[in-house]
Amino acid sequence: MADRILKPDSGNDLKLQNNGGTSAIQINDDQSIDVTLGTSSGDDFAINSTHLVVEGDTGNVGIGTTSPDSYDGEADNLVVYGTGHVGITIASGTTGSGKIHFADGTSTHDRYRGIIDYDHADNSMKFATNASQRMTIDTSGNVLIGKTTAGSSAGIQLEPAGAVYSIRSGGPAGLFGRNAGTGAVIRIMDDGADVGSIDTDGSNASYNTSSDYRLKENIVAMSGSIDRLKLFKPSKFNFIANADKTVDGFIAHEAQEVVPEAVTGEKDAMKTEEYTVSEAKGEVFTPAVKEVTESNVVTTEAVAEVILETDVEQPEELTEGQQWRETTAEVTAEREVPHMQGIDQSKLVPLLVGALQEAITRIETLENA
Repeated sequence: MADRILKPDSGNDLKLQNNGGTSAIQINDDQSIDVTLGTSSGDDFAINSTHLVVEGDTGNVGIGTTSPDSYDGEADNLVVYGTGHVGITIASGTTGSGKIHFADGTSTHDRYRGIIDYDHADNSMKFATNASQRMTIDTSGNVLIGKTTAGSSAGIQLEPAGAVYSIRSGGPAGLFGRNAGTGAVIRIMDDGADVGSIDTDGSNASYNTSSDYRLKENIVAMSGSIDRLKLFKPSKFNFIANADKTVDGFIAHEAQEVVPEAVTGEKDAMKTEEYTVSEAKGEVFTPAVKEVTESNVVTTEAVAEVILETDVEQPEELTEGQQWRETTAEVTAEREVPHMQGIDQSKLVPLLVGALQEAITRIETLENA
C-alpha cells in the first residue's frame, strides 16, 4: 500500500487516493460517495469484483457478471445475471410510476420513443411506441390495444389503430370464453354503439347483429319476393384452394344484384399491398469473448469473433453459441392484388322467408278456390 495515501479532504470528507492523484474514492460529509477512476478509458469500477462492474471503456454496467458487453455476445448496456432467480425491481412509491424508457440518444424527455410504465395510481401497465401509448393492461386485467381506457368489461378491447393478428400452428389462433353463465363472449362496437355480438347459452354459440325495431324506420311489408328469388343463380363449385371439395353456394357479385346488403366489396376490385421482394440477409457468427482477470489470474481467455456464414437469411435455429445479425436490409415493394368479395348468407334469409310466405299464400288461395 506504499502508493496509496489516506487523507482528509475539505471539511470532514475522507479520501482514499493514489499518489498520482488520478483515482480516488471520496466519502463526503453529506454521506455521498464519489469514485474517480482517472483519465484512462479502460479503467473499470467494481464492487466485490463481480457484484457490480462498470466498464470504463464502454460505460456498460454488469450486475453478477464481469463482462456486460460480451456476456451474450451483444453490446448490452446493462446485464443482470444470476445463477438462480433473476429480477429487476423498479420502485417508485405508491402513487408514482415505475418506467423503463427506450430513447433515441438525446437527453430531451420527449425523445423517449418506447416506454414501459407501471402506474401505481390506477395499477395499470402501459406500453408506448413512437412516444404514444399503444397498449394498456388495466387493474382488472383487461387488455386494451389502440385505446387507453376500458369502455366496457370486455377482457380484450381493440380499436382500429391497425390490424391485429394471432397466428398459431397446430391449434386455434384465439380463444374467447366466459368464466361462468351465459351471454356475450364478443361484443362488436361501432363508434361506441353495439352493432353485434357472439353469445353463448352454455352449450351453443349465436351470432347476432343489431335488429331492434327502435333502430329502424320506414318499415313496410315485403312484396315481389318470389320474382326476386327467381333472379338468384345458385351454383355448384369448388374453391381453388380446395379442389377436391364441391359445395353449393352463390357467386358474390351475382347475389349482390339481388340482395346488395348481403355482399361486401365490388366485382373485379383490386387493392395495393406491400410484399417482400427479398428477405433480410446477414451473417452467422460466434461472438468475441473479453478476457476476464480476477486477482491477477486470467479466468477467461479472450476469443476473437468468428464469422461462420455470410449473406444468409436468419436461420430458424442456431447452434448454441452462434448468433445472426442483419447486414442487408429486407427489400419491399407494392403490388396490385385482387380485393375479394365476401357474402353474408344470413342476410338472404328475409328474402327467402318472404318468397316462401308468398308461395304459401298462393297455394292456400288455390286450395280454397
